[in-house]
Amino acid sequence: MENLDASLGWVDLLVMGVYVIGIIWWGLKKGKSKSSEEYFLAGKSMTWPIIGISLFAANVSSSSLLSWSGDAYRSGIAVFNYGWAAVIPLLFFLVFILPVYLKKNVFTMPEWLGKRFDSRSRYYLATMNLIGYVFLDIAQALYAGSLVVRLIFPELEIWQIVWVLAIVVAAYTIPGGLSSVIHTEVLQAVILLAGSTLVTVFALNEAGGWAEVVKQTDPEMLSLIRPMDDESVPWLGIVLGIPLLGFYYWCTNQSIVQRTLSAKTIDEGRKGAILASFLNFPILFIMVLPGIFGLIIYPNIETPDLILPHLIFGLLPIGIKGLMVTALLAAMASTLSAVLNSASTVFSYDFMPLINKNMTSKKMVRSGKISAVVMIIIASLWAPAIGEFDSIVKYFQSVLSYMAPPIVAVFLFGMFWKRVNGTAAFSGLMAGLAGSIFLVLFKDYTIMANWHFLLVAPVIFVLSSSTIIAVTLTNTVSVSVEAKSWMWNKKYLEEENLDGVPWYNNYRIVSVMLFVFTAFFVYLWR
Repeated sequence: MENLDASLGWVDLLVMGVYVIGIIWWGLKKGKSKSSEEYFLAGKSMTWPIIGISLFAANVSSSSLLSWSGDAYRSGIAVFNYGWAAVIPLLFFLVFILPVYLKKNVFTMPEWLGKRFDSRSRYYLATMNLIGYVFLDIAQALYAGSLVVRLIFPELEIWQIVWVLAIVVAAYTIPGGLSSVIHTEVLQAVILLAGSTLVTVFALNEAGGWAEVVKQTDPEMLSLIRPMDDESVPWLGIVLGIPLLGFYYWCTNQSIVQRTLSAKTIDEGRKGAILASFLNFPILFIMVLPGIFGLIIYPNIETPDLILPHLIFGLLPIGIKGLMVTALLAAMASTLSAVLNSASTVFSYDFMPLINKNMTSKKMVRSGKISAVVMIIIASLWAPAIGEFDSIVKYFQSVLSYMAPPIVAVFLFGMFWKRVNGTAAFSGLMAGLAGSIFLVLFKDYTIMANWHFLLVAPVIFVLSSSTIIAVTLTNTVSVSVEAKSWMWNKKYLEEENLDGVPWYNNYRIVSVMLFVFTAFFVYLWR
């Protein structure tokens, strides 16, 4: 462990203790579990502010906070390309994808695949989801949270901290379902924004102000658009790779999409997605740039991912220090609770009917709670092994780059090309899987040996897409009318009545404004 004094005063510990007790109480108070719709989709009663804030909170995990500032310390603000670029898939989602999900009353992403194609694609995605949730998302959140806590209590082992964190989050997530998760995420987002803002203010002041930061920092470190040989985010990766990962994350990832599925109406879901898009932009200023400030304040840190803890424990006064540690724990808790609830939803809706075809609503809820307990136990056993990876964010994104492209291809073709049938979809998934396995094992022996993972993802996408097209054109099996009803249809746009709607309530106008703002923002930070 690097030379870092992570001691806390009694006031800081009190703040953390109040948070733990308060978040469990609030989560249990807001829980709903009388029916499967209440437990898994919060009774479809969520409004746009809650949806947007919860999407933001679910996206910002403690591992993200550590890795964003760490990547900025190491190679500059290019890591924020994953932030602003989220606007594109989110806008695509709210215009084309969300109406299908809500009108067809979709509960899970594998369910949509099953209805549009067949059970093969459904259970493939459901299986991949559960593996990813348990061994990637849940375990990663637990491990990142344990790193923070261990800075404060170095005498504790990682596995001991992991189990404590798992028990705290499970205490309200499992009994209360999605309603508990979303309402606690709103509270955690407020803590997260407040804590991150305070760190930024103190760090910027310690670094000598913005003018001094610009003077002492390599201009390329403050640039989003990088050359092709950049190790962080090459410009071609922004064009080809990040949109693929973004579509997977914002349009097909159960733990993210499930928040919009809880919307009262399509309009509420759309506004929530727009709010989440806008909330992505402060990330640059309060979660990425502190890594740049830290480079000036602490220029010789050996482990970049620890720059944020250095700023917290080195600059913040007593009380505020405890608030920021609480913000880190809140980020971990929001991501963990989101994924845990989504994992139990996938298991209950996609696998339990295979065991019992006559599942009642109460039995669905019970299976969701039991499966959540089992999955968090497995993830807690696996989490300490993540320490073998050098960088948390690269661990997550490298794996995602191989898993995502085939799924994106199937969703896009399934949503917009009516000729694609179940065999074509499953063939595309299997081709992508085979290609992914080949690259994992033999990539170093191919021309892609030194390619950035953002450039590898499009290759797998093209492989899956080509397979889907080839099988579709050579396969004579027709697609049923029922299967086609799960596609996007232009009638969704024609049925909308936006006449007389104020511009700020018209999602089309606000979406165009958001797109223009994004382009201007990227131009300023190019």
